[in-house]
Amino acid sequence: MLDWTTAKPEGIASGLFPFGQMPVLVHKQPSALPPEVVPQSRAIMNYLGRLTGLYGGMTHPLMDMKVDAMIGGIEDVKGKWRAHFYGKDKTAEDIAAALPKYLEEVPAWLGFLEKLKAKNGGTWMVGDKITLADYYAFETLDQALRTAPTLLDRFPGLKAFVPAFASRPNIKSYLEGTHGGPLRVAHTGGPDTEEAPGAGAEYLTALLAEHDKEL
Repeated sequence: MLDWTTAKPEGIASGLFPFGQMPVLVHKQPSALPPEVVPQSRAIMNYLGRLTGLYGGMTHPLMDMKVDAMIGGIEDVKGKWRAHFYGKDKTAEDIAAALPKYLEEVPAWLGFLEKLKAKNGGTWMVGDKITLADYYAFETLDQALRTAPTLLDRFPGLKAFVPAFASRPNIKSYLEGTHGGPLRVAHTGGPDTEEAPGAGAEYLTALLAEHDKEL
């Protein structure tokens, strides 16, 4: 178990935690170069996305822009979650009171994503090729649906995307807990917790069954 009170000052001094916080990614280089330390969640995601071909690449700057634009919109949707539910002093009563406000605000942003996805065309958020934007989108839409399982009923493009992405073999293995790694956990904060699952905690079972029936 990491003792953060000790690890934090040691990590700042050594350069392991450039901003005195986690997460960080330590990427071992293939040569004699020292490992590369990548701080900040967004930088880590972008770095891994480029390493694994989930961006358009240097020869496709327009594709990169579309991926970044979609991620920006998705982050705005997630920002609604943070604004209403995050906070160390939030009580269960505070979160319950915030839920109707969240459900009132978030559909407008889901509508923006729906239109942008349609404009991009294809099965995925930015066309017919899986990109980093799809990972951002699934995490955020899954978070919302575990809170309110009917939230995407007015947005057929987004609703179809969720089971399509969840059906990818490695993603499905993770969601089902059959991948041999850590079990999937409830999202941090909000009205969906391990102790008190959200209204849509089991939404994915029905959505995947519906998706399989349509194939």
